[in-house]
Formats: sequence, C-alpha cells, structure tokens
Amino acid sequence: MEVKLESDRKTKFHAKYVNPTKNRDIHIDVDRVPGKSAHVVITNGARKHDLTFKVGDLNFKNMDGVFNIAIDGTSLGEPVHGKISGSKNGDVNVVQMELEKGNKKFIQIDTKIKKNLAAMSFEARTKYAILGGKIAGKVLIKLADNVLTLKNTDGESNSIELIVKIDLGKSLHIEGKKNGESMWTYDTKRTTKRTGDVFELTLDTEMTLSEKSKISKFLNKNYPYGAFKTRSNKIHIFVDKKNRNKLAPKFKVDVHLQKDGAKAVDLTADTTVSPYVFKLTAPNFFTRWGIQQSSIDITADHQIGKSLVIDANILGGLHLEAKRGDNAKNGRDVSLLVKKGGVQMFKVTWSTEKVNNANEFKFILHDKLEVNPESILFKNIISQYKFLTPFNTRSGEFEFYVNKVDKNVVLNKFYAKGVVMKDGNKALELLMTTNEQPYKFELFAPALLGNVKPGMTEAKISVAHNPGQSLEMKTNFQKFTGFKIYKTGSGNERKVEVNGKELVMGDYTLTDNSFSTKLTVGADYLEPKI
Repeated sequence: MEVKLESDRKTKFHAKYVNPTKNRDIHIDVDRVPGKSAHVVITNGARKHDLTFKVGDLNFKNMDGVFNIAIDGTSLGEPVHGKISGSKNGDVNVVQMELEKGNKKFIQIDTKIKKNLAAMSFEARTKYAILGGKIAGKVLIKLADNVLTLKNTDGESNSIELIVKIDLGKSLHIEGKKNGESMWTYDTKRTTKRTGDVFELTLDTEMTLSEKSKISKFLNKNYPYGAFKTRSNKIHIFVDKKNRNKLAPKFKVDVHLQKDGAKAVDLTADTTVSPYVFKLTAPNFFTRWGIQQSSIDITADHQIGKSLVIDANILGGLHLEAKRGDNAKNGRDVSLLVKKGGVQMFKVTWSTEKVNNANEFKFILHDKLEVNPESILFKNIISQYKFLTPFNTRSGEFEFYVNKVDKNVVLNKFYAKGVVMKDGNKALELLMTTNEQPYKFELFAPALLGNVKPGMTEAKISVAHNPGQSLEMKTNFQKFTGFKIYKTGSGNERKVEVNGKELVMGDYTLTDNSFSTKLTVGADYLEPKI
C-alpha cells in the first residue's frame, strides 16, 4: 500500500493512494491559477475524470454572492459541460448549477437564499433535478425564532421534515414528520440550580413514536422490550456541597421512566439520609432476566470510623456488617460478618493488645475466621488450597515482645510467638526468642514442613551463648544436629564439635610482638607463628 500527498499550498496539489489488494490505484492532480481556473484530474486505474473550472466575477475579498464558474471536461469518457452561477436580487441570493454529461441533463439545482444576520434568521429554498428529472424535488432549510426546519419534498409530493427548536440551557424540541404527519417527537426541559451550597438538576423528557415510523418497526423487530408510543423520563440530581460522606458530598439521584403509561424503571440513590438507600424497580428487565422480586433494595448504614452495615434483598438476602473500635487493652477490635438468606457465610474478627512504655513493647493479635462450606470464599479459595489444609474454623494468636532494658550481645532481648488452630486442631505454632537461655526457634507446621521433607512436622533450633566461654546450637534435624564451640580451660584453647563429634581444636598466644596459634585435627596439627 502507498499513500502520498504533495502541495505547494498555492497552485499545485497531488494525492496518490495505491492498494493492489483492494484494486485501488487512485491519483488526484489539481493545477490552479489563483482567481482564474482550476484543472482537476482524478484517475482510478482505467477510470478517469478530467474537469476544468474557469472562474469569473469571483472575488474572495468581497463575497457579494455574484460569480460564474464554467465547467468543461470529460467523465468516464463522456463530455461534461456546465456552470455554477451566483446572482443577487435585492436581499435574495440565487445560486444555480447546471451540468450536462454526454449531451444529457445530469444535475440541475436552483437555490434561493435569504438571510438576516441581525435577526439570526436564514432561509434557503432549493429545487433539484438529477438524471434528467428521474430524481427531482425541493429542499427547504429555514432558521427563524430559534427553530430550524429541514424539509425535502420529492417529485411525487412526498415529504420528510425535521424540526428542531432550542432554548439554550432550558429546553429542546425535535420532531420528525413524513407527509406532514408526525412520526416521532423528543422534548426535554432542564432546570438547574447552582450555588455555593448545592447543585440541583431536573431533567424532564417526553418522547412519542408513531406505529407508522420505521423506528417503531425496527424496535419491534430487534429490541427485546419492543417499541413504544409514548415514553417519559424524569431525572432529578441533588448534591449537598457543604455536607460530605467519607469520600464524596452527600447526594440524591431519582430516575423515573414510563413507557406507554406503565412504570418501566424507578431508580433512587440517596446518601443524604441514614442509612443510605439504593432502590431499583424495572419490571420488564427483571422478568427478562428471571429476577423474582419486584425491586432491588439496598441500604447502607455507615457510621464513619465505627461501622458499616449493608443489607440487600438480592440472592436470597445479603447482609454485610463491618465494625471497628478501640478496646480497653490499648488496641482495636475489628469484625466482618457476611450472611446470605439469614445464614452466616463467614465471619472474621481481629482484636489487638498493646503495651508500650520505657521498659517494654508488647503487641498481641487475636484473630478468628469462621467459614460456611457453602460460601463462595470456601468453594473458590479455601477448598482449593494446594499447600495448606482447608478449614471451616480458624483461630490464631500472635505475640511480639521487645525488652527495652536488657540486651544480648547486639540487640535487645525479644520474642515472637504464635499459634494457629484449624477446626480445633493445632495447625501451626511458632516460638522465636532471645529473651531466655537458650535462645530458641521452634516451628510446628505439618502442612508446610511436610512439603520440605515428607513426615516432618516440626523444626527446633536452640542456641546457648555464654559470652567468652561457649556457643552451642542444637537442632532436631537428621543430617545436622548442631555444633558447639567452647573453651577447654587450658589457656585460650577452644574446641569445635559438629553433630557431637570433635572437628577441630585451636589455641593461640598473643604478645606485644608476636602471635602464634595451634590448630589440631585428630593426630595432625598446624602451628604457625607471626
């Protein structure tokens, strides 16, 4: 494919579009003599149009409506002759176009234009005949008193008319007519109130549709809810700019739609009241989608910073309740409850405790999760666990402590511990502490450790540190049971044991002028001196 555009913006213009897959080879060449003539050649393969436009009495600096344009050339091998002329008779401009192709009348247009810029009025009446009168008629374009009229009347006196009336910011009327009979109408009225305190909008819309119209026939054939004869919409939007909810100003939206006098849609969304209200009534829509209740009702009682309670009458009745608040143990209590049809689907609670003073910092978390096997949470997530075990009830307690007064070699003494129960059975227990001797890391987690080593349920590591004397680690691992580094009592001699067996023994002597050491492995030893 090739596309090319060239122009000197004064006398020449060239365009090319070549697309062999679409059988397109289009070239457009325009050569212009400013104010006098233009030669236009359009080709698409073997198809060619070659036209010359010669201009007379046309002054672009003083457009008085008087001009003459002569047209000569060929179109698809046939000669083309014609003219476009403009004249003026008082306050009426006349534009005429005559075009012959192959010595036959091809296009005839006669337009009379009357305008009054001060009164914002305009009227154009056009007579046209195409293909020697095979297609003929009259067109009226009229603008007066904020009413725009477009009307076409064919040679058999059949007419199509569009009427548009606008009152900017207030109302709009549109009507389509056929042979003088109304086919459809659309009317809307708008009132707006905008102050520093509120924004309020009311929109009333009325529509009518004749059974004879093509739109009515189309809707009856293709629209699932069918056509209508009358339809009305009433929309009211209110925004309280001075009072807010958590995320947005308080507002209320009302939408009412009637079709042929019957209720089609009623919608209310209101956050200016407590609880918030959302209600939708749509009988035709509900019937089509098998919704049994007469309306969808949702309420939301939001006490900012404290609770949120949502009730909805869908899916057999949904209830969501979330609460949070401070407790007597310097912590917070949080809970979330979800019910369906009056049956609890899941409930989760969190409770924290906190101690923070000059001597210590302690944080405790209690949590509990109860899940109904019929809930979406259980079916789609918990029952699909790959590494962990599914459950219906899970509870946990985790505690983190820092001793701000006492330290080990580098850090303050601390511990972290926790336990998780699933359906009454212990699923996980953790202890990590430097607040006692020996230091300990203990983890009981069969579901996790069993994936590391089949049959493994717990990992235990203890570290006994006597600064300057010994460091000993013990584990419950099979291949590595621990190590020990300790002072033997003979000078600076140290022994290193791994898995209960002596690995190496070392001693050193340090003076102001020298350093010597002795490393013994079994019966062999190494004794460097510096």
